[in-house]
Amino acid sequence: MKPNDSAYLHHISDAVKALEKYISSHTFIEFAENEWDQAAVVKYLEIIAEASNQMSEELKSVQLQIPWRKIANFRNILIHEYFDVDLKLVWKILIKDIPLFKKEIKKLLSLIPTQPNIG
Repeated sequence: MKPNDSAYLHHISDAVKALEKYISSHTFIEFAENEWDQAAVVKYLEIIAEASNQMSEELKSVQLQIPWRKIANFRNILIHEYFDVDLKLVWKILIKDIPLFKKEIKKLLSLIPTQPNIG
């Protein structure tokens, strides 16, 4: 595993928590009508995808049920086709995929040794 795998997993975990917080208090209509919310949600999805892309293949191979390639491909859509992002697809990912993804990321985090607290 790469030394930064732990950091990437924590970035993913933090972004997932932020997305969960958002969807717990917003509807699709509110999301679709608010460009600032859309930008924030997309940014968190980009963080998840970029961190996933940067993780070692060794770590990713532990959780083959996570669609790593699809996550990377979706990042490319978010980054390069930003004016054409399908908001219904984004919302579906938030509602359906993020909760499942969270469970798998928790499993991966449990495999990473914790760093001793210095100071």
